[in-house]
Amino acid sequence: MDQMDDNSLRYELESRGQDIGPIVDSTRELYRRLLKRLLEEEMDRLMGDDESPLDAIDGDDDQTRDESDDQKEKTDVKYEKSSSKSKFLVFLLTLFLCVVFAYFVKSVNK
Repeated sequence: MDQMDDNSLRYELESRGQDIGPIVDSTRELYRRLLKRLLEEEMDRLMGDDESPLDAIDGDDDQTRDESDDQKEKTDVKYEKSSSKSKFLVFLLTLFLCVVFAYFVKSVNK
C-alpha cells in the first residue's frame, strides 16, 4: 500500500464510498491508513465471525425446533461461509490487479 500512487489510492477510497479531498504530502499517510482500516474491516466482514449466527441470538432457549430445521440452518451457515470465502478471493484478486495496473501505468510513464 505504501507503493500505491495517488490516483490508485483515490480510486480505492472512492470505490469504498469515501469522499476525500486532495491527496498531498500532509494527507497521503492519513488516506493510506484509512484505506488499510477499510480493507481490514472488509476482510473481517467477508470472513465473518467464528461464532455461528445462531449462537449470537440472545434469549433463544426454545427447544421446540425439530431436527430438520436445525439441519437446514447448519446448511445455510455453511453456504454463507463458502460465499464469504469466494467474495474474499475476488476482493484479493481485484486488489492484486489494481496494484499490477498501478505498477504498469507507473512503468509506462517513465
